[in-house]
Amino acid sequence: MTEEKKWKALLSSNVTIKKSNPEEKVIDKDSFVQIDNIIQLENFPELETKRRQIDKLSDKKFKKVLDKYLEYKENEWIDDNKKVFMSKEEIISLNEDLK
Repeated sequence: MTEEKKWKALLSSNVTIKKSNPEEKVIDKDSFVQIDNIIQLENFPELETKRRQIDKLSDKKFKKVLDKYLEYKENEWIDDNKKVFMSKEEIISLNEDLK
């Protein structure tokens, strides 16, 4: 996490993710997840085969993020302009190698 972004990790709309304990391979440094942005992707077979890496966040940390998101969603309003749905066509147009 860069110095200028450290303050953002403290916002209630963000969840801090540590690289360690357990050691994470999917991130290379301490970071945060924005839980006030919702990005939904249409699921299609080509998408599932084009992951940048096979690693994923540990179950413990994923559960923490999911729990915080569900709590946030229950208690806060998420602006419609922070909700994005991307269709298969849009995803492919941004990632030509998925064809």
